[in-house]
Amino acid sequence: MAIANKNRMLKSFFILIGLSLSLVACAETSSGGSTDAASAKTNAAAPEVKIADNIEGEGMDMPLDGTSVEAFDASLALVKQHTNEENYRSLEKAIGYLMAFDVSVRNDKARLASRLNGMNGYEVVAKVNKDKPSPAKSGPRKAATDAKAIDT
Repeated sequence: MAIANKNRMLKSFFILIGLSLSLVACAETSSGGSTDAASAKTNAAAPEVKIADNIEGEGMDMPLDGTSVEAFDASLALVKQHTNEENYRSLEKAIGYLMAFDVSVRNDKARLASRLNGMNGYEVVAKVNKDKPSPAKSGPRKAATDAKAIDT
C-alpha cells in the first residue's frame, strides 16, 4: 500500500513539473516583444562569416574556423563545397563521434569548434581514428590469439 502511494505521489510530482515547464515555455513565447528583442540582440552580436568561393585545392585540406559556432558551420559548408561526398561524410562522422564521446566537449558544439580550430578535415578524421578503440576480438580470431599467447 505504501509503495502504491509513493508511486502516485511521484507521478503527480512529475506531472506538476511538466505542466510548470510548459507554462514557462508558453509565457516566453507569448511575450513576443521581449523574445524578438533578445533574438535581435543575439543576431546583432553574432559575427557575420563570409564564405570565399575562390578556394583552390581539396576541401579537406582547408583549416576549420572554430572561433565561433557560426564560423565553424561556415567553414564546414566551405569544406563541403570543395570535397567529394565520401570524404565529407567521413568528416561528418568524425565530428559526430567527437560530439558524442569526447568528454571535454560534452556535446557542446562551441567547445568542439574551439578544440578543432585550425585543424583540417584530414586531421579531424585522423584524430578520431587514433582515439577509437580497436574492435574486440571474438570467436575464432580470439581463440587463435589466445592460443598464440599460451604457446609463448
